[in-house]
Amino acid sequence: MMKTTRQAAILAALACLGPTAFAQEDNAGQISGHDPNARPALQTQTLETPVIVEKQADKLVGLGYGSTPGGVTGVTLEYYLGGTLMLNGMFGLTTVSPKGGLGSTTGVNFAAAGFYRWKNWDNVSLMVGGRLDIAHISAPSALGKLPQVYTGSGDTTQFDIEIPGRAQLYFAHFLAVYAEVAVVLSIVGDGGTALQPSSQTASRGKGVYLDLPLSNLIGSFGATFYFP
Repeated sequence: MMKTTRQAAILAALACLGPTAFAQEDNAGQISGHDPNARPALQTQTLETPVIVEKQADKLVGLGYGSTPGGVTGVTLEYYLGGTLMLNGMFGLTTVSPKGGLGSTTGVNFAAAGFYRWKNWDNVSLMVGGRLDIAHISAPSALGKLPQVYTGSGDTTQFDIEIPGRAQLYFAHFLAVYAEVAVVLSIVGDGGTALQPSSQTASRGKGVYLDLPLSNLIGSFGATFYFP
């Protein structure tokens, strides 16, 4: 009788503990939301891709040095819009103080241009555009000592309208060199030539001049460093 009572007590205790154990297992596996067999969630990482100047030239700024076919030489600033349109500005300043002369000469020149990237292959681009050159020279009425008075002395202003074509070669995604040829329409003021391209050896008087690449190849070169 006593043995039967003991067995009944053990069975009653197991009956009470059974639901508690199952509830703990259920809490660990389902209530907490943890599945021991579930795979860890994959985390994606976004890698920064370098800006390739010759391919992704939107809102890109470049600084360099060069010259225009019309004769402006100085520091250049470039800005790309949408990857196909490039705005270009150039500024130059020169001062000459001849020994034994009557005074110094100061020349200021400026150029503003817009280019369209017409063709693009890998690291080479062909561009066409338009440009306006403005130059002014401030000088005394004569330079040097008689009888060696330089021609074109005195103040003068010159305007050039260019239709340039540019070939641009890119290096290492941040550096480019270029060469240009252009049709140039020059309007020279009273004092004579204020801009003189390397292909033009003689000074010009007041007048309007048209230079074509077919008859007189006018070229210029430059280099630009980009800041992606």
